[in-house]
Amino acid sequence: MLRPLYTAAVVPVIDAFVAVVDAVKVAFGIPFADAGLPEVPETVQPASADAPAASPQMTPNDTLYASQWHFPLIGDVEAVWEDYSGAGVEVAVYDDGVETAHPDLNYDPQNRQFESYSPEPISPEAGHGTSVSGLIAATGNNNLGVIGGAHEAIVTGVNFLDVIQYDGSTATLNSFEWAGNFDLMNNSWGLTPNYGSYQNILNDSSEDAVFETISTTGRDGLGTIIVQASGNDDVNANGDSTNGSRFTASIAATASTGNAASYTNW
Repeated sequence: MLRPLYTAAVVPVIDAFVAVVDAVKVAFGIPFADAGLPEVPETVQPASADAPAASPQMTPNDTLYASQWHFPLIGDVEAVWEDYSGAGVEVAVYDDGVETAHPDLNYDPQNRQFESYSPEPISPEAGHGTSVSGLIAATGNNNLGVIGGAHEAIVTGVNFLDVIQYDGSTATLNSFEWAGNFDLMNNSWGLTPNYGSYQNILNDSSEDAVFETISTTGRDGLGTIIVQASGNDDVNANGDSTNGSRFTASIAATASTGNAASYTNW
């Protein structure tokens, strides 16, 4: 049985943000809260009259910031932004295209694109990729719209859903391999995990082989991080090889309550 076409996944804002924050931690060697590091007694250094004053904590002036309910669920994100803003991180957004000229988006200043495929959406209704990109890297503190979780990261669009995958498996796999040029590959799409023969990695390992290559050799040898939406079917995400791969981080959905969304795969 032939593998069906991939479809976009509804990935709530908290999941896109958490995925990128975790990726930034991995990329720059920042320890996680429960990383099991040995406890070191805290020492207090005497204050120096010559020490510079601490930078004030940033409270964004983005007009919709107060409506971004996912940030309080994370914790004190404004304190995090004092040290980690996503600066220097490049994210390839594989989706239905990205509006490269969007006024509130940190888009790739090099305007890179995969082969001859335009990163732009092919219709006004194709806004999923632009939305995902905004969750990741909407420009912060510019008195406009929202702020991205990694608001100084750079996003590059790859119109995989509406264009590339229709050109067949070779184009698909080549586009996946191109993600090795980036720190992170964001995949907010997938198939319903039905444990079909076409979803068995033992029957077709070509996709997983590319994921292994870029997660090993991408990012100048440090490995590209692959973030994959688990899906919206309320079933086990391991029923499809894209989520079941050891090289992808499968991200489930969270409701505004902080609990798992009713529809999320797991």
